[in-house]
Amino acid sequence: MKKLFVYGLSIAMVAGAASCKKSSKGKMANEWTVSSYVDETTTTYNDGSSSSTKTTGTETSFTTNTSQSASGVTISGSTTGTITEYVYTIEKDGSWTSSKKTVVVDDEDPSYTETTTRTETNEGTWDFLGGVGEFKKNERVVFNTTKASWTESSVYAITGGNSTTTNTSGSDTYADGENSMVYLIVESKKKELQLSATGENSSSQTNASGTDTDKTTTSNTMTLVQK
Repeated sequence: MKKLFVYGLSIAMVAGAASCKKSSKGKMANEWTVSSYVDETTTTYNDGSSSSTKTTGTETSFTTNTSQSASGVTISGSTTGTITEYVYTIEKDGSWTSSKKTVVVDDEDPSYTETTTRTETNEGTWDFLGGVGEFKKNERVVFNTTKASWTESSVYAITGGNSTTTNTSGSDTYADGENSMVYLIVESKKKELQLSATGENSSSQTNASGTDTDKTTTSNTMTLVQK
């Protein structure tokens, strides 16, 4: 079972065109559990090839589907795993933290089993955006990530034999506003919060044959319920 993870996309996200609701710090500030979410990223390259990743999750499980297309050939894959924790803590003082813990078990080959446990933690600042154009005040919220860290432990066990464990970890820090996501507030209730965002990023590189441009689009939706 192929495992593919996508983390830390450092582009500004722009709220999508779905219907929106106003919120307040009193409604946002809470301890939340992510009950469902969808993350999708698609990159189109200058040569016409493309790649995409879509992760759909609930409070307890997730599925990641990947696809790569080039020269008329498409290769796809899928990974499933369990979620043991996915929570956000949003404070009235403008700070926030999140923690996500997942487990993926690769047991397709009867000769071995590989279990990968991953923990991701993030922290930063948040605030509402003012009214601009079609958006009214407090209909959008920006989450700035100032620190993102992760740890991963993989246990490779041979059937009827020995096992080995590999541990890795990493972290990144950002200036306030360097890594931000702007969410549209789709629903804001005392015990439920629905957020949605879309974004687009293009990168160009000039070489002897001309300019190559890659385009990446992303979308993220999630529903949070009060713990």
